[in-house]
Amino acid sequence: MNTSLVVNFNGQGQEAIKMYTEIFGLEQPEILTYASFPKDPNFPISEEEESYVVASTLKIGNLEVLIQDLVKSMQYPFASNVTISIGTSEKENVIKWFNAMADGGQITCPLQVMPWSPYYGAVKDKFGTSWQFQMN
Repeated sequence: MNTSLVVNFNGQGQEAIKMYTEIFGLEQPEILTYASFPKDPNFPISEEEESYVVASTLKIGNLEVLIQDLVKSMQYPFASNVTISIGTSEKENVIKWFNAMADGGQITCPLQVMPWSPYYGAVKDKFGTSWQFQMN
């Protein structure tokens, strides 16, 4: 069984992939864009949308995160009830990842000691995706 988390973007998929691969030290994944498909009159897309991400998978630890952009006709305001939680035994990684995601984003819980973790913090990145980082 394969499981993955799908994270939708409204045209910022390529930028998000670049940021996430840099933060987590991942190799550049394959990126399938709308330009890869033949034109379909029943599903018109603009020239700008041709560079939008149809699918790209990032493997962050044991989690596969599928990145995709929604074309303008499919876009909606984001109000997420999903948070990506990353745990590690290394405090330095918690600090590094947290600070990188907070750059341009919003800290929702500063890094601190919590009953379940010796070091924990939460942030919403500049794309609106919520992240939790904790030391295991």
